Amino acid sequence: MKKLLVLTVVFVLLAVSTVPALAMRGNSTDNLRKTNTGGRQLYSLAGYITSLAANETSVNVRVAVGNRIADPFVDQTVSLWITSSTRLLLSGGTPIDFDDLRVGQSVSSNGVFENGVWTAYRITVGAILASK
Repeated sequence: MKKLLVLTVVFVLLAVSTVPALAMRGNSTDNLRKTNTGGRQLYSLAGYITSLAANETSVNVRVAVGNRIADPFVDQTVSLWITSSTRLLLSGGTPIDFDDLRVGQSVSSNGVFENGVWTAYRITVGAILASK
């Protein structure tokens, strides 16, 4: 009985020490970069609308905050391209039209940054930002 208890404790200690090492192997930064095929990277940012394209194809946003992809563009203006699948929303989730967007509105956006182009999956009006 004592041998069984010792073997069980040894097995549990081995499992506890090897599982985190095995889990880390699949989540390394290099593996995350490899999943962004062709230079596609998911961005998330928030800022203020500085201008709107007359043909409803883009929104220029001065970036106030962003994830690691958008962070280098803080205090710069980027053009978020709008496609037929881009969702325009109010902060509560209500869909809106391009005509409802206004210069100066705070917005947040998620999408893909690829080859220097910001393609928006979603633009939400009403982001709460610390200062303008």
